[in-house]
Amino acid sequence: MMTSNRSAHPATAPPAPATRTPEGVGEHLGEHLAAQQSPAWAMATALARWEKVRRASELKSRLGTADRRIMWLFADRRPRTLREIADALGLEQSTVNRQVNAALTEGLLVRFREPGQSARLVTVTDEGLERFSQDLSLHLGLFEQALGQLSAEDQTRMIESLETFVAHYGEAVARL
Repeated sequence: MMTSNRSAHPATAPPAPATRTPEGVGEHLGEHLAAQQSPAWAMATALARWEKVRRASELKSRLGTADRRIMWLFADRRPRTLREIADALGLEQSTVNRQVNAALTEGLLVRFREPGQSARLVTVTDEGLERFSQDLSLHLGLFEQALGQLSAEDQTRMIESLETFVAHYGEAVARL
């Protein structure tokens, strides 16, 4: 009668069968292992965990990422053209057009034309501002809870370091 190795104690279990490294992988394996010890790897890992948690918070949000980005822009209640929105958000105008149309359908924004102007303008609705306010309160509350776990000194250092990192990362991306 054969028994399964699954029930064996780890100290007495037979060794796992050797695995073969796929051809061509071994030559870069040392580089990958060294990268895993680098600050860049640690940052990428932390940001991956952040992204996972951020996506989980999206499930509790009243607005999606695209709507929130647009509503943040319109929090000043200033009407804008699609071109102005695209420029402010750094997105293609076709992307902004699709996102604005979705926000119009949701009642977050309204489109109108000023007399004598060729371009139509978009502005926020009262409902849009209310939904944005609720969503913002949720997310700021989450940030406050997390920051509250840090000392005041660590909060300041973390925010300043993040601002500096984002600026330098943006410069590196611009040089690509």
